Amino acid sequence: MLSITVPSAQFWDEEHKKFIYSEETELELEHSLVSISKWEARYHKSFFSKEQRTDSETRYYVKCMTLNKVSDEKIYWALSEKNVEEIGEYIRNPMTATKLKTKKDKKGKKKKNRELTTEYIYYLMIQYGIPHEFENWHIERLLTLIQLCDEENAKNDPETKKKEPLKSERERVDDMIALNERRIAALHTRG
Repeated sequence: MLSITVPSAQFWDEEHKKFIYSEETELELEHSLVSISKWEARYHKSFFSKEQRTDSETRYYVKCMTLNKVSDEKIYWALSEKNVEEIGEYIRNPMTATKLKTKKDKKGKKKKNRELTTEYIYYLMIQYGIPHEFENWHIERLLTLIQLCDEENAKNDPETKKKEPLKSERERVDDMIALNERRIAALHTRG
């Protein structure tokens, strides 16, 4: 979590033709899957795309990151240059000591996967059995965990080149029920 102090600021209210002020405010921010989900829900595009975000989109993301209650929405327009730098450093911070290799194609270029969206990340969390609470982790840390799960999964399954997705809890229960029924039939027991 990042805590920043946004300084007080003065704004011109064009509608009422007068100056308005915002007070110095403490913001507690978390760059997490939850924050990104809120942002994607509003803008209907991937947060992870290379496309440059507008000033409004960026400030709205800071609002999505905010954990504490903010009474004055103008505060997001009062962010200082120092605040913006701190937020940028925090977002880029990997938040982990784990170093993973990036996958490359045959030509040595970084492998391009599908466009990353929050729904796909949630899907991967479900596939790897990552608890739902981890959606509040710093996103870089969560993505590192998912990549680590992917690498360990591939390492532990050398026989198949294809990566089979992990089964859901319901599919595993159905498999156990079917196996139990086959054993009951084969052994002529009641279970």
